[in-house]
Amino acid sequence: SYELPTYPARTEVEARLLEGLPVPPNPAGAWHKAPEAKGDELDAETGEPVMTPGTPSYEAVTRFLKPEERTKTIPTSPDSQLSLEWVYGVSTLCRGHVSYAADGSILYAAGAVGVQYRFPNEEAGEDAASQKLFLSHKDMLTALAVSPVPTAAGGSFVASADCSSDPKVMLWTAGKGASQLKSILQGFKAPVFALDFSPDGSKLLSVSKDAGFTVSVHDAASGLRLFNACANETVFGAKWCRSPPGSASGGSFALATAKGIVFYAESGLSYEARKGVAGSKAKAEALVSLQAMAGAETMAAGGQSGALYKYEGRNVSECVA
Repeated sequence: SYELPTYPARTEVEARLLEGLPVPPNPAGAWHKAPEAKGDELDAETGEPVMTPGTPSYEAVTRFLKPEERTKTIPTSPDSQLSLEWVYGVSTLCRGHVSYAADGSILYAAGAVGVQYRFPNEEAGEDAASQKLFLSHKDMLTALAVSPVPTAAGGSFVASADCSSDPKVMLWTAGKGASQLKSILQGFKAPVFALDFSPDGSKLLSVSKDAGFTVSVHDAASGLRLFNACANETVFGAKWCRSPPGSASGGSFALATAKGIVFYAESGLSYEARKGVAGSKAKAEALVSLQAMAGAETMAAGGQSGALYKYEGRNVSECVA
């Protein structure tokens, strides 16, 4: 330990900071931004002008350090390393990203981490819950989807997207062993906020939040982009149809947009966009959520007003307001 040098303004500055009071500007220019008066507002107790807090400069902070500590740097990494053991909480940047894996565990996003949460299994001698973490992303996750078709080893194929300066979608596996990165999809103009696997697990649907809300269909195995188009309107959700309108091959999907639902029916090597029909049973409004339902050509959508709509084919068959 050592005794800090004494500076004339040190006691006053620290006392005011600890009490949450604004700090006056230092005559020597130690403050990066001096406090400013809030107009004509006066303190009810002191009658003095109410000030916004000042911001200390680098010099104001480092002057309390010993001279050798001000320039001391360590050019090498430490011998020991930290490892992330447990993640608490769940990401709020993703919508509808919590899914069951093929083995019954739960997959979800938490910050920049893909989490596989496994419940205790007394029969297997596991008395406590456990987590396995996917740590390949370098920024916050914005979407996560799990393939409905398990891998050959009984695990799950997962897709996750991030909001880094170079947005990526990563395809990885989650199972009994460690998570394994399979491929990385790039070339997105903005972060992807919606992902969904086709019912047979062969295709991956993505929507990025660029100016045109680009919709893409990728081959899930290779990552090859098979289809690319701009929705040209705000998109809130995207889902594959389990039994898509106008197609028996299971290759169509739907978008929930600010102007209603739009179905993309498979047409050869491309997809043809067709707007849903609200009819007299529903009002025209923004749809903010979407979910494929069991049954032929059936999709559920949630409206901005809180109403729920059931689509059969392109038409609304039921409405719960």
